[in-house]
Amino acid sequence: MVKIKKLLAAFVALALLLSICALSGCRGNDKPADSSSAADISESSSQNETPPVSSDTAEPESSEAPVKLTEAELSRWASVQVDPDTATVDKFNITAADGGWSITIHLCDEDDLEEYRGYYENALASEKNADIVTGEKTLGGYTYKTATYTANGQYFGAYFSAFDSPVILPDDFGEFTGIYCYIWMGENSEAVISAIDAVIDTLQIKA
Repeated sequence: MVKIKKLLAAFVALALLLSICALSGCRGNDKPADSSSAADISESSSQNETPPVSSDTAEPESSEAPVKLTEAELSRWASVQVDPDTATVDKFNITAADGGWSITIHLCDEDDLEEYRGYYENALASEKNADIVTGEKTLGGYTYKTATYTANGQYFGAYFSAFDSPVILPDDFGEFTGIYCYIWMGENSEAVISAIDAVIDTLQIKA
């Protein structure tokens, strides 16, 4: 009996020893992560991030200089504004510097208003004119009946405006009752017509 008790005591002691060793080994594996490795991961992550784009980045300014218009007198009573680099003015004649178009402006008084109205109407009625396109435009405060057409292989236009009431000139110099514009174009294109309209739009009668 004594031997059996000693043997049991030895087994119990051995079991306790094994339990203590096992617990000790588990605790030894519970060490914190290497701080230097964590720092490396953080640095690598920050290097891969794309920096935010600032919304305050200024757009490049346009290199095109603004067009500077110069007033050109047609007569004592009328003027237009043109870019001297693109058009020249000689009395009532305005011509593109590249020769692509020209305008002759007639200021009508009471005596010749019907004459110039006839010029406009004849442009529409003439059998020599083809591809006639008519319309109406308000330019510079005046409303024009407009027509573009082809004659002898060239392109022309006629703009006519009859005023609702005459423009009275100072110092009894008479009055104007309308405007007639005779137009020649090297080509009948939107760009050419826009350039012509831009000039007529600046026409001023100095009353």
